[in-house]
Amino acid sequence: MNNIEYSEFWQPIRQGKFGELFSAEPVLIKERWMSKRIPNRDISVYLWLNAKDCYVQLYFNGENRSERREEILALFPESDYTRERKNSPKETKVKFPVLDKGRNNREDWDEIREALVTMGADIYNKINESDL
Repeated sequence: MNNIEYSEFWQPIRQGKFGELFSAEPVLIKERWMSKRIPNRDISVYLWLNAKDCYVQLYFNGENRSERREEILALFPESDYTRERKNSPKETKVKFPVLDKGRNNREDWDEIREALVTMGADIYNKINESDL
């Protein structure tokens, strides 16, 4: 995939065609992702596009990342949300798979965009509106 196709995929989201939450976020032409930081939480919501899949990923920054992740995950019961915890010495994150479709499924790009933005907004809003 060349850089123009990445830009082409994200442009309708940036223009607000799938809601306003992610519309103003700048995305470099070469990026496979776009993000939105949740105010005052040290958490960012990323929309990811790979060749054959797409997902929403939460990144936890600051202190007590693992503990805060577990508190936040209480908002997303496993019965309703498929999720995978990811850890490294530098990163604490949670991956929420969206579709088994990605940039190689060009004919499904609108479906992929809508699914990514819908789940991303759901996750963002639940965290932003919570007392956690």
